[in-house]
Amino acid sequence: MNQGFILQDSVIDGPRGMELHYWVKLISRGGNDKDEVVKLIFTNEKPIFFVESDANLPSNIKATVKPLGLKAFNGRSVSGVYFYSHREYLFAKSDFQTKSIRTYESDIWPSERFLMERFINGALSFSHGEDKIDRNGYRCFYNPQIKTSKIIPQFSIMSLDIETSLGNDLYSIGIHHKGRSEIKHVYMIGELEDTDEVSFYKNEKDLLIKFLQDFQQIDPDLIAGWHVVGFDLKFLEKKYLQYGLKFSLGRDGSEVKLSQRQSGMWIGDIAGRSILDGPRILKLAFYQFENFKLNTVAKEVLGGTKDIEGTGSEKVEEITRRFHEDKMSLAKYNLLDCTLVLDIYEKLNILDHLIKRVLYSGLLLDKLGISTRAFDHLYLPIVHRRGFVANNTMDIEKDSTSLGGYVMEGKSGLHEHVVVLDFKSLYPTIIQTFKIDPLSRLKG
Repeated sequence: MNQGFILQDSVIDGPRGMELHYWVKLISRGGNDKDEVVKLIFTNEKPIFFVESDANLPSNIKATVKPLGLKAFNGRSVSGVYFYSHREYLFAKSDFQTKSIRTYESDIWPSERFLMERFINGALSFSHGEDKIDRNGYRCFYNPQIKTSKIIPQFSIMSLDIETSLGNDLYSIGIHHKGRSEIKHVYMIGELEDTDEVSFYKNEKDLLIKFLQDFQQIDPDLIAGWHVVGFDLKFLEKKYLQYGLKFSLGRDGSEVKLSQRQSGMWIGDIAGRSILDGPRILKLAFYQFENFKLNTVAKEVLGGTKDIEGTGSEKVEEITRRFHEDKMSLAKYNLLDCTLVLDIYEKLNILDHLIKRVLYSGLLLDKLGISTRAFDHLYLPIVHRRGFVANNTMDIEKDSTSLGGYVMEGKSGLHEHVVVLDFKSLYPTIIQTFKIDPLSRLKG
C-alpha cells in the first residue's frame, strides 16, 4: 500500500470520457529515498446530478438516466443523470437551468464527490492500478483502489517574490526553498558577476527561461508568498506571454491558470502543487492584525521588518534606485521578503494548522475556508445512505435574516464587578448537542 496526501485535483475530458486527476505526495519510505509525487487517474467515473423522476427532460440529452430509489427533501423521487464527459455535464446543468428543470447536487464538483463518497479527507492509501510513467517522468496510477488514511508526508515549500518597476519592468525574482535541501537564490537583470545567491542575466527573457528551468528542477510541493497570486504570478504570467514563453509551473508541464472571483480575490491553479498565499491563509487560521501587509505581520510575529519599510510609490522608487545603483542591496531585500514569509509560517505553525483543517473538513488545501463545501463533504455521503439527495446551495429558500443572539442594552455610568461571558462557537455547539441538521429537521 502507498500512502500520501493530495496536493491538487483536476477534472478533464480525456479520450475515454471524464478523467479525475489527483496529485499525491507519498510518504517517504525512509533512508535516502527521494520523496515522490505521483498522479492518480480515474477513468471509470461519470459526472452525475439528480432530477425529479417525472421531470420532462430534453430529448437530445447526452446522458443515461437511472432511477435510484432516492428522494429529495420535498419527498419527491429522483433519478441520477450520468454523463459521459464533464463538458456535457456542464452544458446540461446550464441548459436545465434555462429550461427551469430542477436539479439536485449539480453544484458538487466531480473530483470532490469522488472523494467524499469514499470518506477521504486529504490523506489516502492506494494499491494496484495500472502503473505508467508520463512524459515528465512522474508515475501515474490508473484506477487504483483507494482508502482513507491520516498519515502526513513532509512537504517541500518555495517562497516566491518578484521586484518590478512602476511600469512593466521585471527587476528580479527571489526564491527561498525548504525541503530535503535549502535553497536561497535571486535571479536579477544586470551584467555583474554571479555569486552563490545571485545570478545576473542580460535581459528578461533569459532570466525567465532560467528561472523556469530551475523551478522544475527544484520541484516544490507548495508555493508560498505574499499576494503571490494577485501580484507575483499575475505579473510573471504577463511577462511569459510577452516573450512567447509558456508559464509552465505545473508538474505535468502545464501552464499556470489564474482567475479572479467576484470578490476581487485572485485564484491560482498549478498542476501538482498547492499555493499558500500569506494574507489568505493567516485569515483562514483566524489571525488578526492591524493590516495584512508583510511588514506589519513580520513586525508583530517575528519582531523584525522588511528592509524597505516605505509603501506605495515611495517603496517602488527605492527599489528602482537600488536596481540602478546597488543591485546587491536589492537582491538582499528581495530574498528577505521570501524568507520572512517562510519564517512567519514556521513561527505560527501554519502548515500544521492547514493540514489538520484538511483532515477534519475534507477540503483540499486550495479550497479551505469554503464552509458550504466542507458541510457538503461531510454531510452528503451520510444523507445519501439515508436515502436522500440534497438541494443545490443556491436553490435553498431562506425564510429571513437571522436575528442573532440577545444583546443587552448598555447602561451608562461606572460599575463594579463586571463580568463579560462569551460562549465561543455557540451555534455549532448547539447543532452538535441537539443533533440539528436538515434531515433531522425534516423528519422531526
